[in-house]
Amino acid sequence: KSYLSQQHEAFIKQEPEDGQMDSDGEDNITEMIRAASAKYTAVIKSNVEKHSGKEEDHGKWLATLRSEFQLNGFSAIIDDKESVWINYRKSKPNKAKLQERVMISILNGTVKIGQVYTKFQSARTLRPLDGRGMYIAVKETFHSVGYRASRRKINRKLAKLQFDEEEGYSVFKLLFTEIMSDYASLNNRLGEPCEMSLE
Repeated sequence: KSYLSQQHEAFIKQEPEDGQMDSDGEDNITEMIRAASAKYTAVIKSNVEKHSGKEEDHGKWLATLRSEFQLNGFSAIIDDKESVWINYRKSKPNKAKLQERVMISILNGTVKIGQVYTKFQSARTLRPLDGRGMYIAVKETFHSVGYRASRRKINRKLAKLQFDEEEGYSVFKLLFTEIMSDYASLNNRLGEPCEMSLE
């Protein structure tokens, strides 16, 4: 397991059940959260296509998903640091529930095939209301568990990257940016990001 998924699992084990989170004793999510969830789900889903199930399309699909969540103010659930999510969930439990409901709805509507679907289903079976956990499982589907193996894989992608005059500079730049994004999302065993410096 990755450092991020280990952190998330440790946090979830310490958290009370969802029904116990509200101090006023409400077991269900309020009608307001339900309505907001439907609205945000419709907006985000219109821009996130169904996952093809192929590894080569995963990075692009994930980038679109992350971008849509950021644009709609849901950056906590997709943050690369578990501490951000922990603090957000403790300080704004209802807003965290909203983000989780939207994430579950989007993943349920767009992830239908391949290894990505298997990982999503496993996470959903384990904890049906843990949208953050499902997102992490989907995000890390094609990542090697070992840091060194993941880094070697990214290095090979970078070594194969070549500028093709027929495709143009914009295609090369897009592929290069995706590889840099892969480096940025890779964490070592201590959870430190491996983002490459400008130099």
